Amino acid sequence: CPGYRLISINGRRSALATYDCSQPGPCAQADLTLEPLAVIEGHVLDSNGMPVENIGVELRQSAAGSRSRFRRAVSDDRGYFRLFHLPPGDYDLVPQPGSGLAEGIEWKGDPQHLSLGPGDVISGAQVQLRLTQGVEISGRIEGLAPGTRQVTLLFQRPNSNSGRTFSKQVEVDEEGRFKLSGAQLGRYEVDLLLRNTQTPSGEMTRTYLGPVEIIPAGGGLTL
Repeated sequence: CPGYRLISINGRRSALATYDCSQPGPCAQADLTLEPLAVIEGHVLDSNGMPVENIGVELRQSAAGSRSRFRRAVSDDRGYFRLFHLPPGDYDLVPQPGSGLAEGIEWKGDPQHLSLGPGDVISGAQVQLRLTQGVEISGRIEGLAPGTRQVTLLFQRPNSNSGRTFSKQVEVDEEGRFKLSGAQLGRYEVDLLLRNTQTPSGEMTRTYLGPVEIIPAGGGLTL
């Protein structure tokens, strides 16, 4: 039944029951126990209360040891989203803004914790977003081959199911120094991507450089 999930058949927690219907007449009678499912609907808004479209809203199970994505919706041009067929439980409602609006500028939002009971309808959920401006950082990459003038740095959030990453191609001088603009604040694991010019295909090699934390006025990085 739409909007419900099957809990038991004839008191047994099973989705399968077998009956002998080889004889004429009524075949069988079954008692079904159904549980109504929950619905969450609401809007994605900016700091001025205006709707924001094309923003992913994910519902993740927040039980201990489980951070998996359970349902996902995308806001429309009114900022509206709807998540349905939700079993009871504890969840985190997590905004996923996707790509930035411009170099170093992107939406940010904080997760919300929700507890859903059977048949709950939450119709006024609000996901608040704010614009953040990236910062400029400078640093030095040690151990580069002589003559290397351009590299790609890949920044990835540690222990993140969302897989949020950003990469930047930067120019380096003869001592490996670089400047990078539009970096978002936070903790990252950093990899170095270099194109191998010694092979015909020019395949990329990837080298792990280590963890970094980008903070306001945090100074330079040595990688």
